[in-house]
Amino acid sequence: MGSRPRESDGDPAAAAWLADPFARHEQRWWDGTEWTGRVSDGGRIGIDPPVIDPRPEGAPLDQPAAPIEDAIEPIKGPDDRTLIGLVLGAIVIAGLIVLVAIVVLG
Repeated sequence: MGSRPRESDGDPAAAAWLADPFARHEQRWWDGTEWTGRVSDGGRIGIDPPVIDPRPEGAPLDQPAAPIEDAIEPIKGPDDRTLIGLVLGAIVIAGLIVLVAIVVLG
């Protein structure tokens, strides 16, 4: 969970409040081996489990991620066949309601 903080000599950092690597809070507690759910904002302590790794091991940091291809396409509305089906369905339902009303009210 989260990238491991290192001291300047490369050894793992000791337990301390450090900048939140998940960027959800000002600080997060590093217990010396992993990020914990203890967070701090403006000196107020809270809990927020560290569930998302901001930089998974092995992700290249020197190049941008590839774009999501289907995100470039615009969101499409319903096509004409869908609209015709909805209109015809509404007409059939309205006709059934009128028929039931005629039978019941006689």
